Amino acid sequence: MEVKIYYFKTSFYLSLGVSLDSTVRDATIYFIQAFMQCDDSDKSLMKFPNNVEAYELRFMNDDEDFMPDFNFDPLNKDRIFSSYNLNSLVLL
Repeated sequence: MEVKIYYFKTSFYLSLGVSLDSTVRDATIYFIQAFMQCDDSDKSLMKFPNNVEAYELRFMNDDEDFMPDFNFDPLNKDRIFSSYNLNSLVLL
């Protein structure tokens, strides 16, 4: 499953493949690792790269590019990632 992850309310994103059976927690760990390994990312934005609980994935706001929609709760870290059936998210 391919997904576009925007990071920290910026226009920076990575398109990443995620296993269909990954939990949101596992996917978040993967998204953090990909960000930290990317030469073009601003690593100063990732304050706690070893603490997945410090971050959350949120739905995109339909009215604003790459911004999270705070009208909805963050994705539940215990659910299977593919059950959300999303192609773009924001990591905060």
